[in-house]
Amino acid sequence: MDDRKTIPPIVPEELVDGVRVVAMSDVGCVREENQDFMGWFSVEGTQLLVVADGMGGHSGGFEASRIAVDQVRSTFVELGAGGEPGAVLTEALRQANHAVREVAAANALMKGMGTTAVMALVRGGQAWLAHVGDSRCYLIRNGRATLLTMDHSRVNRMVAAGLLSPEAAEDHPMGHILERSIGADDHVEVEISSKPLQLLRGDRLMLCSDGLWGLVKGPEIAELFTGRPLAESVQAAIDLALERGADDNTTVGSLEVVEGLALQEVVGPPGAEETRKVPAAASTSQIPELHSQPPPPRPGPDAATATGVGFILTVVLLGVLAVILVGVGLRIMTGDPPREEPTAAPTGKLDPDQPKPGKPAPDQPPAPAVDDQDQEQAKVKQGAATGERDETGSETEVGGATVEVGLPEIFVPSTVHVLWKSKTKKEKEAEGLPDRGSSE
Repeated sequence: MDDRKTIPPIVPEELVDGVRVVAMSDVGCVREENQDFMGWFSVEGTQLLVVADGMGGHSGGFEASRIAVDQVRSTFVELGAGGEPGAVLTEALRQANHAVREVAAANALMKGMGTTAVMALVRGGQAWLAHVGDSRCYLIRNGRATLLTMDHSRVNRMVAAGLLSPEAAEDHPMGHILERSIGADDHVEVEISSKPLQLLRGDRLMLCSDGLWGLVKGPEIAELFTGRPLAESVQAAIDLALERGADDNTTVGSLEVVEGLALQEVVGPPGAEETRKVPAAASTSQIPELHSQPPPPRPGPDAATATGVGFILTVVLLGVLAVILVGVGLRIMTGDPPREEPTAAPTGKLDPDQPKPGKPAPDQPPAPAVDDQDQEQAKVKQGAATGERDETGSETEVGGATVEVGLPEIFVPSTVHVLWKSKTKKEKEAEGLPDRGSSE
């Protein structure tokens, strides 16, 4: 293909099994070639729409997207008529991955090339979805747009884990990093809808590359694809991306159910006592999940509190264990023998060589009087040297800083790291703060 910017649109004149299809692509306002590609294929009552977004290498993205779509076509023509839809989609993308890897290995200029892919297989009024990467599929039904796929990107995983808000993800610097793509590895993980989506009359499935959804958001997609002919909707979506700068290739492919079940035929008329059973979901609130694990819900206040308490308890237990182990280790290294308590003579009297309680030994001078404050300081110094703790949970002054003794510390050889640190009494008085032990 000499023209590396233009991709012919797909606009069949006739309906195929009651479904209308339109697909278009534009190079955008910045790129020199269109590395997106799309395809639509139909075999004996089963049809497949695919959108791919190539990337990498010296024009490698251009080649990768076309190799992938061509291999998807070959596999679909071979297996699509009678094969189980999920198996057909999986095998098509696995074969596409193998084909891209094979070309990249044979040509050094194509090293590192890859592509995304999103596909919708339609048969008997139902749709099965599969994707790899961040190309998306939306369902437009009753004026609402519902995203049916989950991007395989670093940022999306951070959002799913609660590390990043959806708003912050919009313009995140790592937004372009994919965690799955066709051609990246010998084995590709394909994500497939767990069960088919029941299509209703008037439904539209819209597949697109990130060149569209990066500039045109969900509510705008719903508006563009409602109340106008399908070809106009596809063109209007691309035009809006171009108006906003279109710094990437933009591709949109859409299937519209023209002949099929109406919503009332599926769920029954308003007030009906019984509803007709269908093999899959009939409303956007019951969209089938994907085979891969869905993103966990972001924890609410109760879950976050429980998680925080569990973490603190774990740290406390580890700290106590560390103190015990260090204390034992210090005794072993210093050779300090265990303390021995005076034992009573068999007659019930104390050993005559032992001094009586409360009196000093004969050859030792009497111990100097020690007030309560000196006893407390001596106690602190002994605890700091041996790793022992004051079990009262009170504050203790160590090295000029006040440490809550009851909270854990992390010990490493010859170093003590204090996790929690509070202000001294003098610092509190200087800042006008009440002392912990005061009545204020």
